[in-house]
Amino acid sequence: AAGGGSGGGGDSGDGRAGGSSGGGGSDGSSGGGGVDKRPASELSPAEGDRTGKRPGTGAATASERVVCIGDVHGNLSELRTLWKGLTRRLGEDALRAATCIFLGDYCDRGPDTKGVLEWLIKLAERRAPCSTRFLAGNHDFGLAAFVGALPGVGPAFNLDETQQPHYTSGFWPHAVPGGMHYQGRRWAEGHVYNSAATFASYDVSFVD
Repeated sequence: AAGGGSGGGGDSGDGRAGGSSGGGGSDGSSGGGGVDKRPASELSPAEGDRTGKRPGTGAATASERVVCIGDVHGNLSELRTLWKGLTRRLGEDALRAATCIFLGDYCDRGPDTKGVLEWLIKLAERRAPCSTRFLAGNHDFGLAAFVGALPGVGPAFNLDETQQPHYTSGFWPHAVPGGMHYQGRRWAEGHVYNSAATFASYDVSFVD
C-alpha cells in the first residue's frame, strides 16, 4: 500500500511502502505521516489517540492512563472478572500501555489469598517492566510482619518494642527470636484481620 502524502513511499523491503512526510495542511496539520504541530487543545479525541497528544476533551492517552485497583482481599474470582471487564472496556492494547497500581489489601477475608498473590505475580511478569505497581495495605503489612518479611529491619532492632506495654490481649502472644512487629501479632490473632481465611488458602489450620 502506498504511504500518505505527496512524497510517495519508500520501499520497506517487504513489498510495503513507508509513509512520507507529505505537505502540511492549511490548518497547521501535517499532510501525511509527518508530525502534527497543532496544540493538543485543537485535536479531536480520535486525532489525540492517533498523534499521542492529550485530546482537547481532557481524556488520557493510553500511555498516560493509570488504573487503580484496591481491596482484593483474597477474592480471586472477582479479581479475574474485574480484569476481564477492564480489558473489554479499554481494549487489550490500551490496558497493556496503562500503568496499573494495586492499592493493597490482597489477603484475608476472601477464600483464596494464595491464588490472588500468585495471579498478581504472573500479571506483573507478563506486563512491561514497572507498568504494574503494588502498594501494601495494613492487612499485607500484618501478614509480612508475621512471616518475618518486613523490609529494612536490621537484626539489632527488637520488633517487640513496637507493642505498647498497656496492650495485654488481642494479639498472638508467643515468643519469636528477634521479636515480632505488633501488627504481625494482631494479624495472627485472627479476629481483627480475619487472617484465618489466608491460613486456609495455604492449607494451614488457624489456631486461636
